[in-house]
Amino acid sequence: MSTKLETRVTTLERELASLKEQVEGQTLPWWKQNLGQFAGDPKYAKAMKLGRAFRESQRSEPKRKTLSKSPSKGTGRVRTRH
Repeated sequence: MSTKLETRVTTLERELASLKEQVEGQTLPWWKQNLGQFAGDPKYAKAMKLGRAFRESQRSEPKRKTLSKSPSKGTGRVRTRH
């Protein structure tokens, strides 16, 4: 191998070892490390409010529950359908 290539490979191996140490040293998952990052941020609160409003606008009207008499044993109980 050429000296230039050997130097590059050595550098890459060092950087890879460093990255492995960083990843292995993490005790919390990435999402837990970032938890609460936007707490108290009014722009984030507004974004969440707008997102919620959009999702609700995309929903169809909720289905109405229908009531019917139970056919079993003539108890007169009312059942709901989902």
